[in-house]
Amino acid sequence: MYALLGEMRYDKHNPPKVETNGTFAYVEEKPWILNATVKDNILFEQPMQKELYADAVKYSCLEQDLKVLIRNDETEIGDYFRNSILLLGEKGVNLSGGQKARVSLARAIYMKKDIYLLDDPLR
Repeated sequence: MYALLGEMRYDKHNPPKVETNGTFAYVEEKPWILNATVKDNILFEQPMQKELYADAVKYSCLEQDLKVLIRNDETEIGDYFRNSILLLGEKGVNLSGGQKARVSLARAIYMKKDIYLLDDPLR
C-alpha cells in the first residue's frame, strides 16, 4: 500500500518504480473522524452532490446508522467518553469502530476516485 501511495521508505539512489493509472482513495485500517457532523466527515470540504452523497451513504451501509443518530447526518460526531458514559452536546457523539469505518468508507466513495485501496477497514 505504501508503495502505491508513494509513502514507502526507500533508498533515494535506487527508488522503486510503481506505475498506476488513475487516482486513489485510501481507507485506513484504523479510520479517523473529524470533530464535525457526519455529513462534513463524508464531504470533506467537497461541494455537495446529492446523488453522489446518497450513493456514498448507501454503498458504505451507513443508512441504518444515520437512522439512529440524533440528527441523522447533521449529528456532531467525535471521540469523547468520560467514565464510560457517552457525552452528548458540543463535543459530539462517539461512534463505534464499525460506524467510523463506514463513515471513512463513505468519504472515500464520495471522493469518486478511480482506485480504492482498502486496508482492512471492516475487520
